[in-house]
Amino acid sequence: MTSFLSVASKAAGFAGLLQVCFVAFAPLADVWAPILGIIAVLTMSLGNFTALQQRNIVRLLAYSSVAQAGYMLVPFALVQTGPQAREVNEVAFSAVLFYLLAYAVTNIGAFACVVAVTRQMPGRSLDDYKGLGAAAPGVALAFTVFLLSLAGVLPIAVGFYAKVFILRPVIVDPTIGGVLLAAAVVVNTLIGLFYYLAIAKNMWMDQADEGRQPLRAGFALNFTIAALAVAVLVIGVYPRPFATPSARSTLVTATTSSP
Repeated sequence: MTSFLSVASKAAGFAGLLQVCFVAFAPLADVWAPILGIIAVLTMSLGNFTALQQRNIVRLLAYSSVAQAGYMLVPFALVQTGPQAREVNEVAFSAVLFYLLAYAVTNIGAFACVVAVTRQMPGRSLDDYKGLGAAAPGVALAFTVFLLSLAGVLPIAVGFYAKVFILRPVIVDPTIGGVLLAAAVVVNTLIGLFYYLAIAKNMWMDQADEGRQPLRAGFALNFTIAALAVAVLVIGVYPRPFATPSARSTLVTATTSSP
């Protein structure tokens, strides 16, 4: 349920926000874009700093989802109304859609790993992941891939390219505000890396409690985790086929002609 709410409701909300910002109020981007930029920085910072303090894995991933929402807001803050508006706004629109795809695949996979572990260790504590690499190396490896993808630091994972995509409008037309937002994304990515790596450390470097039984997640859950891990890597290695539909689905053409 938490996984569904963190992904589906967020995707629906951003779909509506894309309509409102890129269609209804595109001519007024100079007014609302800076406000969304401030909200984006506050959201990603609040989510990451709160996640750093969590010892419950579900709460940690929940606040991580808050930070991810902040990253998704960054392209909205880069929308323009000037001469470069159409090109920049098309890139921003497609970046949001691609990030939603990357986030959905990665976050559902991470929660699937949590479900697998909580079937054996229902406490949901970070300490439950100590020694998971020895007890269930497949699940631990997949979870590590999901965590590094959420952090956006694994070059072969979709999360890395999602982070790059949301900053593409800054490359197309650099502005002072865009550069500051890019710096905020980089800083928050480093902050998020701390708690993602803390989970990976528990799995691979710490010893499990004595008497822990091998993890048996079941065929359906193992298949789901494996399929999503493969998807994260395949989309990360070959992002273009998945980014192209996002660019073609843009609504910007209808807005750039507005007075």
